Amino acid sequence: MSDNKHKRALFFNSAAKVIIYSGGIATIIAVLGILFFVFNEAYPLFKDAISEKKEKVSVKTKLPLLVGVDEYQEIAYVVTDSASIDFIEIETGQILSSQKIDSLENKIITSTDKTLFNNNIAAATDKGSAVIFKVNYDITFDQNSNRIIKPGYEFKRYVTLDTLLTPLKQIAVSVNDNDEITIAGVNNENKIFIYSEIVTRSIFGDETIEQINSHIQISNKNISAIEIDASSKKLIVGTDHGAVYYYSLDNKANPELIQKTIPFNKAPIVGLSFIIGDQSVIVTDAEGNTCSLMKILDEAFGIRLAVSNTAYL
Repeated sequence: MSDNKHKRALFFNSAAKVIIYSGGIATIIAVLGILFFVFNEAYPLFKDAISEKKEKVSVKTKLPLLVGVDEYQEIAYVVTDSASIDFIEIETGQILSSQKIDSLENKIITSTDKTLFNNNIAAATDKGSAVIFKVNYDITFDQNSNRIIKPGYEFKRYVTLDTLLTPLKQIAVSVNDNDEITIAGVNNENKIFIYSEIVTRSIFGDETIEQINSHIQISNKNISAIEIDASSKKLIVGTDHGAVYYYSLDNKANPELIQKTIPFNKAPIVGLSFIIGDQSVIVTDAEGNTCSLMKILDEAFGIRLAVSNTAYL
């Protein structure tokens, strides 16, 4: 009897050892697997970026002004100088459709801009006006689970920015989370015309849109770049003398100049782009120099932009 108990004890003891050893080995393998996965995912970040041409497409006799693509990179859209949007299948280069943009008859598009997300587009004209529209991709699936993408566009607004109907040389657009549109257009006299909306919705579903027009004049400076952040609260203006102006749009009727700075050596500012989060803006000049201006709280001057990173060419 005692021999049987002893044998059972030895068996359970051996079984416990196997289970413990197996569990330990499995844990080590799992940890090593996780580390391998993390390393495998992070490794490309340490490699040089590679850009490859996917397809070459043509819009024939039209001049492309602005381009974009759907999230699956299957269908591109091109806003052209003929006041149309061409939708192109990237794989074949075939133009699927060409649609005329409303309210642009007898007008010439002088500048375009689009929001970082959702493909909201503004097109400025030679008559001091702008149109705002949105490119949509209707995505469905057939019985075999094949993806079907149907492109189109939705007309939103026609806005007269300059009542004297002078040409606009530059345009910037923002559409915030409340679907409020803000546009800034610049004429040849470097006057900035700003159109803003404040949308109010009642508990019964009614919606009212307050439209506000204002303007900014920057004297003796040629404006070379302009950008609005995604929240429609900041306006950044660049000049051909290398100056960057930061305006607050919290008061839509009265934009406030917060700061003027010169991040480089007075070369023309040619590029402005907000980073996701709207706390930093990327600035590029005509000499290829690039820096990041970050919004900070300064005890002496309050909110201002400060250079955080710079790359010189």
